[in-house]
Amino acid sequence: MSAALLWGLPLLIMSPQTHIVQRSRPTGHGALDVVRHHPRLPEEHRTTQHGLSVTTLERTLIDCAQALPPLAGLVVADAALHIGADPDVCAEILASRLRQQGVVRAREILALADAGAESPGETTVRFTLLQLGLPVPETQIRIPTHTGTFWVDLGWRESRLLCEYDGRTKYGANGTASEAVISEKRRQDAIEEEGWRMLRVVREDLRSRPSFLRRVQRWMPDVVLCPRPVLNAS
Repeated sequence: MSAALLWGLPLLIMSPQTHIVQRSRPTGHGALDVVRHHPRLPEEHRTTQHGLSVTTLERTLIDCAQALPPLAGLVVADAALHIGADPDVCAEILASRLRQQGVVRAREILALADAGAESPGETTVRFTLLQLGLPVPETQIRIPTHTGTFWVDLGWRESRLLCEYDGRTKYGANGTASEAVISEKRRQDAIEEEGWRMLRVVREDLRSRPSFLRRVQRWMPDVVLCPRPVLNAS
């Protein structure tokens, strides 16, 4: 997780300790806020970031996917892919860890990670949809309209259904949100005129899973739910 911070990756779980990798075995002595690890770390998994020795972006992604709960791991994985992590290199690293703890979870996280996610909020919406067993949505869908081309967080083309995450900062700050609201309404109207339906999601929606699922199924009545048990593991 410490390497993730150096890479600028978002962490949902902040550790009060610094995790480091060292060549020698830990002795059990030293600062209590430092956790020392002694794994096999090939030279190709090492690099520098901000002048400090750190694991590569791909190695950091896999380490976090193994160690963190599923949502936190997917947030890191999405962000790492977004800034350039190579999924093939990630898969090679994971393939060398067949019997390690967290490998099954990491494999699922890597399979579902998407470079199109642009914020932890967008990842959280997608994660919730996947937890509920819905089909994997496409991210950053391009929608040409008569007023211009827009990109939407995620959706399902075959159902003509789009899903947009509305974070608190989207509509301005200090109560000066009117222009942003009007602009967003015009954008949504233009998209819907092209035959799409827009489902807007806020943080509170994700706390009531049955209600959220009913909202989605209203527009996808024939969808077959496919539970993903790994995503519900702690």
